[in-house]
Amino acid sequence: MGVLTQLKFINKENSLKTFSDISNALDYMKYLSKVTSDLKYASYHYFLHRLKEIEFNYTHFSFGLVGSYPNYSEDNLSIRCDFGGLSIMNKKVRYNCLIIFNNDGSCKFSFYPEEPAWNEEKICPKRDVDKIIEYILNLKVDNYDDIPLIES
Repeated sequence: MGVLTQLKFINKENSLKTFSDISNALDYMKYLSKVTSDLKYASYHYFLHRLKEIEFNYTHFSFGLVGSYPNYSEDNLSIRCDFGGLSIMNKKVRYNCLIIFNNDGSCKFSFYPEEPAWNEEKICPKRDVDKIIEYILNLKVDNYDDIPLIES
């Protein structure tokens, strides 16, 4: 746990877990070693932890590594997560969202309709995990069309 004192996103509260199976505990330790050595994974881990705190639930989730040519190398890849079937604090919302975690610790969060047209999204102006969570909590709409952002 001493390693966690120097990290920006990972701490005892959002990483300490109890396991009854040694294999699962070792797998989790391997995961934490990856998370603590790569800022994009640390941001991803922290974001998922914060979603649980605010009761942001989803029925569909996809995780992938993305990059762009010519910088398409493992070191330059970002994490992309799509969330669907959303409810926030037990209230169903009629939009989906995605987040991209970059190597520098920044992220891009955007909303898209449940049945999107190609490349349809509204991009959140915030780039920090805590500010994105705050933005989501202050959003008092449950429909994509009512989100007060400009479509890209």
